[in-house]
Amino acid sequence: MDIANNELDLNEMRLVRINKGSMSFGMTSPVPTTRGAFMNTDQIIGNAKDATGKVQDSFGAATGNTDWQAEGKSRQLEGKLQEQYGQAVDCARNVTADKPFTALAVAGGIGFVLGVLLSRA
Repeated sequence: MDIANNELDLNEMRLVRINKGSMSFGMTSPVPTTRGAFMNTDQIIGNAKDATGKVQDSFGAATGNTDWQAEGKSRQLEGKLQEQYGQAVDCARNVTADKPFTALAVAGGIGFVLGVLLSRA
């Protein structure tokens, strides 16, 4: 990726534009993934919890401790859910950056529907 010589392919240019200034949205530091995107802190912490849960589950299985196994499986699930949440936040951020007027229209529609539902209650 050579920005000085404008040797970016279309995918890299899109990522540079989307992730420009995204440090204020929960990113501690850009961590490249296999697809060239960046992970936010929810995804990083989710991956760490998932890995810790796998180790804990394996240790519980090796020692025959069912409490450790159950806690490990629980931690794995928690990590996977947090990682999925992080991916959803990234997806919403990317859609908002790519199509701001569509995102504004959807947000306005959701606000209108919620307003109608809450005014009838």
